[in-house]
Amino acid sequence: MDDPADPHPDRPQDIRVTHTRSAIREACLELLEAHDARSITISQLCKQAGISRGTFYQHHCGLDDVYADIVRQELARTAKDLEEFEGTPGHDPLERLVTFVHARGTGPVVMISNQQLASRVRPIVEQWLTERISLASYGTALEDLDTERRARAYFVAGGLATVLGRQARAATATASTTAMTDLLRASMRTVLHPHMSTTTLRQYPPRV
Repeated sequence: MDDPADPHPDRPQDIRVTHTRSAIREACLELLEAHDARSITISQLCKQAGISRGTFYQHHCGLDDVYADIVRQELARTAKDLEEFEGTPGHDPLERLVTFVHARGTGPVVMISNQQLASRVRPIVEQWLTERISLASYGTALEDLDTERRARAYFVAGGLATVLGRQARAATATASTTAMTDLLRASMRTVLHPHMSTTTLRQYPPRV
C-alpha cells in the first residue's frame, strides 16, 4: 500500500505491478475462452501473458489466486453497473432493468463461458435482485419476510438472473424490451402472488 505521505503514489514499480497483474488476468480470460479452468496450466498462462514463471509467482501463489483476482475485479465492475442501473431513465423499474441489461450486460464475468468464474458473481447479482423484489412485491425488507415469501423472492430472482444473463450474452435481442418485460412480469406474478386474481394483479404489478 502506498505511503499516505508519498507525493508520487504512482511510482514506476507500482505501474509495473499493475501492468503485470492486468496482463495475467487478460491472458487467463483469453485461455478461458478456449479451455476449461481445470485444464489450464501455469506454463500456458505465463506463455500467453509473456512472462516468466518467476514473475508469475511474484504476484500469485497459483491459478486459483488468479481466478480470485479476476472475480474481485469483475465484482467491482458488476457493482458499479448495478449502481448505474438505479439512474437509468424510465418509470418502470423492471423494463429499465431489461433495457439496461440489453445495452450493458450484467458484468463481464456473467458473459464468460467458463461457469467456474461466472458462478462466483451470480450470487451477488441474485441477492441484489432478491432484495428489490421483496421490497417491490411485498413492501417488506427481505429479512422480514416469512419463509414462504422469502423462498418465492429468491426463486424469482434466480429465474430473472438466468433470463437476464442469457439476454446479456445474446448477440441480438429476440424480443423487444417491452415484450420481454411483459413476459417476465407475468411469470413473476404467478410465483409471487399465486392466490391473487389476474384483475387484482394488474393493479399491483411487481417491480424490481
